[in-house]
Amino acid sequence: MHFLPAFLLSLLALPTTTLAATTTTTTSLSPPLHTATLHALPVAPTPSKPHPLAILTYSPHHPHLSTLESFTPPANTSDPDALTSVLLYLDGHVGGERYRSSVTATYGFHAPYRGRFRLVLDSKGEAVGASWHSCLSKSAPAAGKGKGKGESGGNARGDFDVLTTKPAPRVVFDKPAKGKGGATAAGAGAGVGGKEGEEEEVVEKTLLQK
Repeated sequence: MHFLPAFLLSLLALPTTTLAATTTTTTSLSPPLHTATLHALPVAPTPSKPHPLAILTYSPHHPHLSTLESFTPPANTSDPDALTSVLLYLDGHVGGERYRSSVTATYGFHAPYRGRFRLVLDSKGEAVGASWHSCLSKSAPAAGKGKGKGESGGNARGDFDVLTTKPAPRVVFDKPAKGKGGATAAGAGAGVGGKEGEEEEVVEKTLLQK
């Protein structure tokens, strides 16, 4: 029986080791996903208790990865004045005092309407608001049937829209510049090296002094 030298055996094992390392690196580079849980609260004509509406997973920097994990629309109604509030509890506690909400017509969750959630993120990628936007569509799903997991409509937008808010610009007040002697150069009636409100003295010279 012939045995291969040890260095040949190490060379044969090299491609497998490299492939395994490449696969591990690719997996570890996958963007982290966040989860937002939404609730529906009927507000008109009869207020009720909140119930689960949708679970959304998203990546703040990769909107096309947004996925609608589950969707349970509110009960359909023939009342055109029925309203439903889309709730996002900021502390994760259902019924808590810290939440954001947006109100929409209840019939907009059912055929012949078709809609998408819009999730608002802060600068850190955390969800701070959510809403439902719908419109008439001939290709709308059956009443009470939302989009399934991973269905993105054939585009790169994902299952819902992700909007990221930016910090408001800071207000900067201009500091008054100081002239010679520490006096303020800005301001009406301020002369060079003088004080605000003082007028410059004009000295008249005679013909002989000139």
